[in-house]
Amino acid sequence: MGRAYDSGLSLRGCAFHLGITRAMVERALRETGTVIRPPGRRRHPMPPEYAERIRAAYDSGLTKEQTAAKIGCGLKTVVQGVRLAGGTMRPPGPVPRG
Repeated sequence: MGRAYDSGLSLRGCAFHLGITRAMVERALRETGTVIRPPGRRRHPMPPEYAERIRAAYDSGLTKEQTAAKIGCGLKTVVQGVRLAGGTMRPPGPVPRG
């Protein structure tokens, strides 16, 4: 959990992946001495591995909202991650079936 949080994943993202509450993640991190980042904007650039994971999920055909739910992040983070990983956002509307 600590490595995921330190790599840039949010408290909510860690909670989603572990299947526990955000409060439980925060409590566990504090107990190990991890300094909790303030909510809001990142102070560090998004790690490239995290951006690639976001882009892979989005490129699999998920919507922006589905990608955010799967990764455990916000909609703006999805857009930022896709673009940082060299992808482009699809126009709004139904996903074309091929």
